[in-house]
Amino acid sequence: DNIGVEFSYQCYREKDPEGCQRLSTTQVLKHNCEMNKHGEGFYKLGAYYVQGKGEVADNLKMAYSCFMTAYSSGGKKSVDACQNAGPDSGVLIQHFEQKCNGSLDQSKTLHIHCCHLVAKI
Repeated sequence: DNIGVEFSYQCYREKDPEGCQRLSTTQVLKHNCEMNKHGEGFYKLGAYYVQGKGEVADNLKMAYSCFMTAYSSGGKKSVDACQNAGPDSGVLIQHFEQKCNGSLDQSKTLHIHCCHLVAKI
């Protein structure tokens, strides 16, 4: 189909991480992570490792690593990735505390949400 060809062209020829992300096969996600350091790709690959989806077996250590890399990227899925890594990592608590006390840029709604989450932890 033409859409698949277009996304493949974007991914491999234009080196566009968003084109790679749209292809959504395990092999392409790994490529997008390794070659493009794409945060959303790491997030999705982490979810694949949690579920044992695609061509990967379930592997929580790999999932955690992917989620932490996605978090560090600061992309659209960074907060979700941090939450998926779990509060035991300490990173989630630190992230919410920084957002709550204003150390990181945030919207007012996110500020209130993070303060509420810190209070619950």
